[in-house]
Amino acid sequence: DTPTNYSVDSGNAGGNYCTLNPLDKNTLTLANGNLEVTGTSVNQSVRGTIFVSSGKWYYEATVTNVGTETFVGFAGGSYAFDGNTGRAVWRGQGNSGELIKLDASTTGSQGQYTTGDVIGCAIDFDNDRIDWYKNNTLTVSYTSAGLSSYAPLAPLIQGGGGSYEVNVNFGQRSFAYTPPSNHLAIVTTNLPE
Repeated sequence: DTPTNYSVDSGNAGGNYCTLNPLDKNTLTLANGNLEVTGTSVNQSVRGTIFVSSGKWYYEATVTNVGTETFVGFAGGSYAFDGNTGRAVWRGQGNSGELIKLDASTTGSQGQYTTGDVIGCAIDFDNDRIDWYKNNTLTVSYTSAGLSSYAPLAPLIQGGGGSYEVNVNFGQRSFAYTPPSNHLAIVTTNLPE
């Protein structure tokens, strides 16, 4: 990780990668270069350091302990960590794998994920869509014509109770799975100047 963008012959682009923001969280704990989050109660949330508002982006969250339930997705800068509006997240375990949308509406029975699963989260502003993959299988899709109106959006990890732990990868390491077509790692090298 470096504050200077540079080109590489192979692997991921060189530059400053998104991490989880220690200045934009509540009572959860960050470790391992702000790429590991642990917590023990509801409404513990953290956003990433890079917000995006156009293009196609991808990150992975490896659930090392799902706890009662864990949320993976995106949220706007105005999203209150104890609120609902302004986040689009897939909730593992509880409520039958509920999808919570940016307008705070919910859709249940979206399939669940648990400890050991790798959740790929892909946002596509060109098509107003967010997709979630479980172990490289597309499991949840959310399309909203108003997606851009909530932008810019940052990655969001949130706990929903019980002891939970999630490790994120924004491209600092090789992804466990190949990102969807034309989706980029969240790194300054890939941002428009």
